[in-house]
Amino acid sequence: MHIMFTHASPSSHLAPKTTTRRQFRNDFSSASSSLARIERTTKKTRAKTSSTMRSRRGVLAIRNTTEDICGIDLGTTNSAVAIVTESGTTEIVPVVMNAETGETRRTMPSVIHFTSTGEVLTGHDAVPFLRSDPKNTFSSVKRLIGRKYRKAKEEMKSVPYECCFDDKTKRVGIKVPNLGNDVSLLPEEISSKVIERLVLEAERYRGLERGTIEKAVITVPAYFDQTQVDATIDAGIMAGLKVVKTLREPVAAALAYGVDIMNPNADETIFVFDLGGGTFDVSILEVGGGTVEVLATGGDSRLGGDDLDVAVAKWMSKECDKKGLIVDFRGALLNARKTREKLSDVDVVNVPLPPDGEEVQFTRQMLEKACTSVLRRMRQPCVECADSAGVNLERLRQIEEAKNKKKNRSKISTRSAGRPFDRVLLVGGATKTPCVRKFVENTFSRKPELDLVDPDEVVAVGAAVRAGSLSGTIGNVDTFNPLEAGLIRAFAVAKGLHNSEPGGAAGDLEDGDGEDDEFDEAYLEEDEGEWEDDEIPDDLDDLKDMMGQ
Repeated sequence: MHIMFTHASPSSHLAPKTTTRRQFRNDFSSASSSLARIERTTKKTRAKTSSTMRSRRGVLAIRNTTEDICGIDLGTTNSAVAIVTESGTTEIVPVVMNAETGETRRTMPSVIHFTSTGEVLTGHDAVPFLRSDPKNTFSSVKRLIGRKYRKAKEEMKSVPYECCFDDKTKRVGIKVPNLGNDVSLLPEEISSKVIERLVLEAERYRGLERGTIEKAVITVPAYFDQTQVDATIDAGIMAGLKVVKTLREPVAAALAYGVDIMNPNADETIFVFDLGGGTFDVSILEVGGGTVEVLATGGDSRLGGDDLDVAVAKWMSKECDKKGLIVDFRGALLNARKTREKLSDVDVVNVPLPPDGEEVQFTRQMLEKACTSVLRRMRQPCVECADSAGVNLERLRQIEEAKNKKKNRSKISTRSAGRPFDRVLLVGGATKTPCVRKFVENTFSRKPELDLVDPDEVVAVGAAVRAGSLSGTIGNVDTFNPLEAGLIRAFAVAKGLHNSEPGGAAGDLEDGDGEDDEFDEAYLEEDEGEWEDDEIPDDLDDLKDMMGQ
């Protein structure tokens, strides 16, 4: 399977885009042999330069090896790690929750606590300190990773610990009082402790010595800019890893769901709805003929499952106010998360109110009402992303309502709405929330794919699939960034191979004289991932910073 990173313009439509993809597949088939020559030349250059320099993204190309490698979903609220077995299957690594009882969980809270003695606690061991020592316990750090200080003021207000300005990077720093009054760490330094723990768990699960796994695929949100991607790579390096690849989360979801093999004989348009703890990501993928093409991406970096918890906590606070009770909002926030998670399985939950533990009932309907404002915020990114791929969600909803009412069904035209999505994939633990699933169904006029992959685990599984392809354990999986995808098309056109008829003459590619082996391989080496707009200054201050550098 080949994954192509391309983006549709706001005015594009899916119908002509589909035709382009079919044309591309013919070009790809025809140009494969010549592309192989380009890749061989490129790999030689990479081999020469890899020992002396790390690429801009810190990506190492590994092919046909058996080195130990894992896939990591570094999440805002929860993180997970997955491995690929020798047989080519993926497995989520269970993380030890209680060393004495041996109890495990398939995900780990992205929480880190620094004790007064300098010991670092991660995951479940650190969670109790969120309430008892919030200044030295850090969660939702992903919201701050790689962020400039002056652009992250809202995010800094939402965390209980103290943030500061890092003079060296001009980015957000986090104060750690237990390490010293003037000691601060970058978010990636704190996140590295989560990665280190996950790698340790993977080694334990596989019976390997500590330090055996040195490479990993770490996922990042689709909207992360280059600075945030680089900070994530740095977190992996600080954890003792050589980061093999950063993989965009919607692409990881596509790999995990196996959308390329669900319906191999037809093109499908897929919407990926990714609601994590602190980030909201939406993407549109088009799948068919062995390719996964990213048509559009969007989202809100300040929106996530945490906001649903805040909405429920505010409801709890109002209930306490009615009874004249004094409430600790941090405690209410922890209770809110537990309540929301329980409502994924039951219709009614008894919620204890502080300080005496008096219980009140909280239903799914009450949850939906409390979270209405958060759900409204989710709709706009969905509409904008769909519109950029030529799909009018509001028009689709109207058409669906008309069909359900059976009014003039034969006269209903779907042309103005664009092509409906064939599948909606859910990613992120917050998508288990009943009101979120109902929102998705209402927004896209179709039920999302359920029970195929656990939304909490889907990104880690996809990262493991990519890791397996890099180590040689899993075959027929590859990714193309926009540059490489464009080169394939350009090369086919230059060779006169842009043939709309199936089965174009691939043999015409072989020249025999080897002149076409001449290629600017250094140009390909420049970037291993997606192209970003991070180098473009947002404002005058950004321009001054660049000029200063």
